[in-house]
Amino acid sequence: MDGIKRCLSNLDKSVSQRLVVPPSQRNLLFWIEYIMNGYLWVIGSSLALVCSVSRRWDREIQHQLVILNIGLLLDLILSCSLKLIIQRPRPKYNINDQ
Repeated sequence: MDGIKRCLSNLDKSVSQRLVVPPSQRNLLFWIEYIMNGYLWVIGSSLALVCSVSRRWDREIQHQLVILNIGLLLDLILSCSLKLIIQRPRPKYNINDQ
């Protein structure tokens, strides 16, 4: 088990070092990070679901919005759970701008 952990840790370090972004592109990546934030998607899809019910949209569309909301919530729960379980330290070369 330690061998697998060590191998995954080494793989994580090597991939992370290759993904270091030049400072000129950091603002763009911040915007992408916030646009792709799961909380915003849950809020938007929940509002769409409420709107679809209140305005009596087609049942199929309402069903699809329910499925979308369930999927987004499960994604957030799984992502947060994995982050709490794994909790890897931030790379030393990463700028602390959070």
